[in-house]
Amino acid sequence: MLAVALLVALAQEPESTFGTTVVVNSGFKGLVYEIPKGSAHLPKFEKLEPKGTIYTPSLNVPERDFRSGFPGVTNRIEWFAIDYSGRFWIEKPAQYRFSLLSDDGSRLYIDGQLVVDNDGVHRPQERSASLKLAGGVHNIRVSYFQGPGGGVALILLIAGPGEDYRVFNTEEFKPPPNLETWIFPENRHSTPVVSALEVPKGDVAGRALVKSATDPAAAAALFTAANFPKNKQSDAVRRAYIEVQLQRLLERARAGNCGEVMPILGTLGHEDKNLPFTLYGFGSFMKSAYFQYNLGIVESLCGAGKAAQKRWSKLSRSSEPIDSADYAYPYLSAKRLGESNAGARIDAALQALKQAAPDDSRPVLIFTQGALLIAAGKNEEGEALLRKSLEDGDSFVQYLSLTVLTEASRK
Repeated sequence: MLAVALLVALAQEPESTFGTTVVVNSGFKGLVYEIPKGSAHLPKFEKLEPKGTIYTPSLNVPERDFRSGFPGVTNRIEWFAIDYSGRFWIEKPAQYRFSLLSDDGSRLYIDGQLVVDNDGVHRPQERSASLKLAGGVHNIRVSYFQGPGGGVALILLIAGPGEDYRVFNTEEFKPPPNLETWIFPENRHSTPVVSALEVPKGDVAGRALVKSATDPAAAAALFTAANFPKNKQSDAVRRAYIEVQLQRLLERARAGNCGEVMPILGTLGHEDKNLPFTLYGFGSFMKSAYFQYNLGIVESLCGAGKAAQKRWSKLSRSSEPIDSADYAYPYLSAKRLGESNAGARIDAALQALKQAAPDDSRPVLIFTQGALLIAAGKNEEGEALLRKSLEDGDSFVQYLSLTVLTEASRK
């Protein structure tokens, strides 16, 4: 049945190549690698250097002989790999089916989760799976490799409820032009409307910080020499800058672009020659429990599980002031580690918050309670508190709340 659907889908879509060097802004970006002869599985991309980049709106390469190589990138016709990544928009939350055909191996990831595993050296072979997708923007990654010369194939299909399979094309799944003001009334986990938050018009750094929770690339674009020409900037600007860089790193890791992520992780916080204020470093911000916790997530997503566990283990044993935005993160780290007493520790932390400030309406404490409640599985109560904390004008608390809400929307 799936093979018939594949033939129908191919008839609907013109045949394409693996991609070209012409940039397709809304499409897949593919990093092309040369891999060792005799490779039997997808490589660890983070250990390789890409030879170049190609772009395509769809993956629709039917079984064929491959003799053309990649003009302008590499002449390889065998023993190569491509790591594709992109973003797509789901307008109708539902259960979606995905089919991945390849010769040789391939894998499909969505929001960092392995959905279809079709790895190994083999003739054209299909694998399929279904996944419930919330409305909004999702990250997608398709990893592919070609072993011995001869035939190649790579086709990604999608089908919504009651639909036939068709070739997945990013042009079909582009977000609406009013992305920042779009919200799904039927989707309880929708991210709050960022443009409606109270950030002073002149506070470019605060606006970038809040925006980075949902659109890191757009947030990073606000950090220009024109906006920040001085050698020294306030701590609020410096913190916003490094947090935006962290969110960009998380976005790439969730998309599976670990070949880009791991080198950047080692230079995070280094000077950006285009921004004079970055000369002075960001050590104090990067040492915070919140920041370290999220660096662990990056490491975990990119296969550095031991490093992530070591980082979270150190955090789990730490203690933060109860009125600090970092207070929740030792307990969240314990949950990440799967510690047997993590649930009890989270409950005790919530009780301590109520005892220390039973009627406190400070946004940072509301945020902390909301984050811990979600960790305790009390999502509705936790999300309500996080949305309440967004009503305050503190851009850092708004940012923290949005990151937790956005993460909850992925689950």
